Amino acid sequence: MIILVSTAFIDLDEGIIPDIITIPAVVIGLAISWATIGFFPALWGALAFGGILFLVVVLSRGGMGGGDVKLAAVIGAFTGIPGAIITLLLSSFLGAVFGVTLMALGLFSNQIAAWYMGMW
Repeated sequence: MIILVSTAFIDLDEGIIPDIITIPAVVIGLAISWATIGFFPALWGALAFGGILFLVVVLSRGGMGGGDVKLAAVIGAFTGIPGAIITLLLSSFLGAVFGVTLMALGLFSNQIAAWYMGMW
């Protein structure tokens, strides 16, 4: 939880998710997985969730960055594929609710869209 909160605030402030947090977090998630979900479910979760977001990065041409991919791998390493799927679905849903709410209130602008899409 500390990893997610710290990366969220750093990303909001600096616009970057540092490797010094995400890479050790993946290693820690895989290292302790033997006591939680098992090593191979953690490995597949990290590869699957990181891989899906890597495809999004490649196909969107700039909508996300490498830090997002590595953070997805962290989530996959700690939760496995089921947790990664739930995270992807919930974050997509909440992002849509956020966007629709801004549009309904008349607060949606190209600047907000650029910030939300990570293209500042």
